[in-house]
Amino acid sequence: MTSLYRPPAPQPTTPIRSLIRVIKRGEGDLLSLLPIEAYTRPMTHLGYSRRSIVLINDPETARDVLTDPLEIFPKNDLMVGALAPLVGDSIFVSSGETWRRQRAMIDPAFSHMRINRAFVSMVAAVDDYETVLDRRAGAGDVFSLDLAMSELTADIICRTIFSKSLGSQTARDVFDAFSEFERSVASVNLSQLIFGRPWADVRQPASVLAACERIRRPAILSTVRLSAVRS
Repeated sequence: MTSLYRPPAPQPTTPIRSLIRVIKRGEGDLLSLLPIEAYTRPMTHLGYSRRSIVLINDPETARDVLTDPLEIFPKNDLMVGALAPLVGDSIFVSSGETWRRQRAMIDPAFSHMRINRAFVSMVAAVDDYETVLDRRAGAGDVFSLDLAMSELTADIICRTIFSKSLGSQTARDVFDAFSEFERSVASVNLSQLIFGRPWADVRQPASVLAACERIRRPAILSTVRLSAVRS
């Protein structure tokens, strides 16, 4: 009898064993922290911690948390501490009145007409990069697909926001800086997740702050250049 295929995933076990497993494997495998109850119950606690972390599997409850009609679920402080050096007090990390004001400001950008205009720039970026990939493949070059997709994404963002193409070297610099940001950012530090005090300041390493500065610089320079052209 053929056994059913099981995709690669941690084997569910007890909360204590899950914690020990993650400590052994390192913080890059946080899925292993999920206890067996997380796969069998609509709602359960994630073991024992100062944060009283709750896991939700029930679709209706998850929708209530995400839409937050009563405004009782602010953005997670660990996520805010990780992203704030990169995006500031933007819609990605804000809550309450600040979030509503920011959302109202960007709503027009997501209108049907605006999206149709942006789509033209997206297609042009993909077409141009397809030519680059064809040339690389024809020459037998070895290249990073991860970096290639990051270059394409950065170019799409630049074209749709600033109406101009992004140089490949700039895209590479952003990719390298963001890779450093992902490796070093103190977002889900295991000891902080389990033992840390909620809403305490999340201190970021100097390397993360430097990476954020390098990521933000191309956008700042592009804004300045665009303003100069318009004036």
